[in-house]
Amino acid sequence: MANQETGFVDDLRQQQKTKDESTEMNFCPVPYLSMIGSAEGDKVVDTHENGEERHREPKVFHPYIMYLTKKLYIEDAKERLNFARQELSRLHVNPQLLQSIWFTGEATFYTTGLVEVHNMRYSSKNKIEELLPEEASSDRVIVWAAMNYNELLGPYFFFGDLTSDNYQMMLREFFFDIRKQISAFEKPIFMHDDSPAHRKLDVQEFLEHEVPHHWIGVGSNYSNWPHHSPDIIPLNYFLWGFIKSQIYKTPIESDDIVELRHRINSAFKKVTKEMLKEAVEDFKVRLEKLLHVRGALVGTSINVRYEHLPSTSINRSNNCFFDWKDDDSIQLDA
Repeated sequence: MANQETGFVDDLRQQQKTKDESTEMNFCPVPYLSMIGSAEGDKVVDTHENGEERHREPKVFHPYIMYLTKKLYIEDAKERLNFARQELSRLHVNPQLLQSIWFTGEATFYTTGLVEVHNMRYSSKNKIEELLPEEASSDRVIVWAAMNYNELLGPYFFFGDLTSDNYQMMLREFFFDIRKQISAFEKPIFMHDDSPAHRKLDVQEFLEHEVPHHWIGVGSNYSNWPHHSPDIIPLNYFLWGFIKSQIYKTPIESDDIVELRHRINSAFKKVTKEMLKEAVEDFKVRLEKLLHVRGALVGTSINVRYEHLPSTSINRSNNCFFDWKDDDSIQLDA
């Protein structure tokens, strides 16, 4: 048995917990930094209530490039557009809604320095870091976290592969913890992507029981998550890249998972509350940008080489990689 801490950025009285190290999932501490630079590329134009236009663009929160490991199809772009329109419409009616969303997700950290999430990897500007065969089954940890406008919860660690069973086990712990922090009248919105463990029917049923009509994901009646959209999740465009920048400053022994976990815990403690606000506000900006680029990727690099995808046509102006099939003249609806 090992003593572990859990809590929120705001909770200075972090409670002590005891968990069995032999379980599939362990729950560890939490906390944050500040942004790095500003985004490149086209600016988003929106309008204040007084009619004055302003330019807004997504921010760069870490020094790594995000790039998709799957093609983005026309159908995906249309799905992304519909999602952006729907969520922006909700935020227009109720701007405070943004503060109610819990953005969640997991990332796989390798002792070699590679970090990947569902459908996406992180790379330096000088090279694409590929997954080596020997890395696929060892020398890694899967980390899950949740964040909203004011709070960050995590990291949770999974051992072995992520399954619907241990994902549900972790979700039970998560909802138990947040209900100790919020009033019975608050209705948080839970958001996760379309990774395989998230799509299982038993997971959907669990979420519908815990937060009925208040979750975003595959099978949700509230809002269905659009495929191939890791670029609009705050954990992806901020948290995991920041954690990566902290833990690999010096090499890790290839088999030292304990050291890797220790560094991840330490990196979480460097996160600040101000950054949570910046990252969550950028979610709305990214939705706006997504409309501007007609469903294309937001905040990804156009400098990465994609010669290994010969059937993919590169749309450099939108930083997006579409499979145009046999018709290069296809246009997306604005």
